[in-house]
Amino acid sequence: GIVELVRLLGRDAASDVGKARAAKLLWAVSADSRHQQAILEAGGATPLIALLKTGSEKGQSNAAGVLRNLASTPAQQRALAAAGAVSALVGALAPPCEAEEPP
Repeated sequence: GIVELVRLLGRDAASDVGKARAAKLLWAVSADSRHQQAILEAGGATPLIALLKTGSEKGQSNAAGVLRNLASTPAQQRALAAAGAVSALVGALAPPCEAEEPP
């Protein structure tokens, strides 16, 4: 269920493929508002944000999809913002910075 998928996302030992698949399943079920609340209550925001920051490209994409669905109400938006989702999403969209050579 949802709790098990959230736990998998939070396991350091879980593979990138496993985390990406768990996030894909959460993305699918998060289209339903009842499941959105269950994901948040299971502590899903923190591992989804971590996956967005450090996961594989597929994992990042899936995590972004879940977070988008979870941000469907003002209360959920506040919860995600408090967990750091806004800066993680902005960071995921920003191109990598390259250090410039001094003149």
